[in-house]
Amino acid sequence: CRSFRSSNVSKAIFSFFLILSKDENLLVRQNCFEALLDVSEHLNAPQSAENIGEMIISLAKFGLSSKTSKFLSVIAARLSDLCRTLTRKS
Repeated sequence: CRSFRSSNVSKAIFSFFLILSKDENLLVRQNCFEALLDVSEHLNAPQSAENIGEMIISLAKFGLSSKTSKFLSVIAARLSDLCRTLTRKS
């Protein structure tokens, strides 16, 4: 029963981040990027792992293409977390 609830929570959180990752607001996407890095190790739903990695990469690409110093500095500051998260998911 507990794992069932944990799986449902992971799916709900993933769905929430999926919506936020497509928001038009740069700050929302930046915060989504950071939050995904923070919680990705806790989102253990197997079907979501690859999608989470893809979403993080997509947000990082968006941040790089937006060329705003704030988002770029966030990516730079979280680079080790980004690498750790992506290697753990593969």
